[in-house]
Amino acid sequence: MKPIAPIAAALTLALAACSGEAEAPSDGADVELTVSTTDNPYGSDDAAEVEAPTQAPAAIPPRFQGVWDYTEGTCSPESDMRMEISGNEILFYESMGTLTAIEEQGSDVIVSLAMEGEGETWEQKSVLRIQGNPERLLVLPDPESDILVRPMPRQRCN
Repeated sequence: MKPIAPIAAALTLALAACSGEAEAPSDGADVELTVSTTDNPYGSDDAAEVEAPTQAPAAIPPRFQGVWDYTEGTCSPESDMRMEISGNEILFYESMGTLTAIEEQGSDVIVSLAMEGEGETWEQKSVLRIQGNPERLLVLPDPESDILVRPMPRQRCN
């Protein structure tokens, strides 16, 4: 009578090798698989198809960050002139803008924002200026535009 255990072990190993399932890495490391959709395994040969790496714009300076409201406002979330400025976005009463570019001009900054609100999207460029004592924030239109507005000074909310 022949021992059956070595034959059973060999069959088990052969079936495991043919199962088509990859073994999980034994060290617990994650494995990332990259699939190319081109015939060239090294990527595109066409320079026009190669995208430049996108770089996030610099942040809005800390001196502008915080919650601001019209000088006669209440600073409550319901105030329609209230705005909250963080490093990369500005939240308004019924809209928000994500920073796409920023340019410093002296103590002012010109922010370019990708805006969205009430089902609409648009681009907006504004000048942020702090002046006076106590500090007041002025949000002015793009200096290159023909828009004229009366400045609405905002106070910093606590």
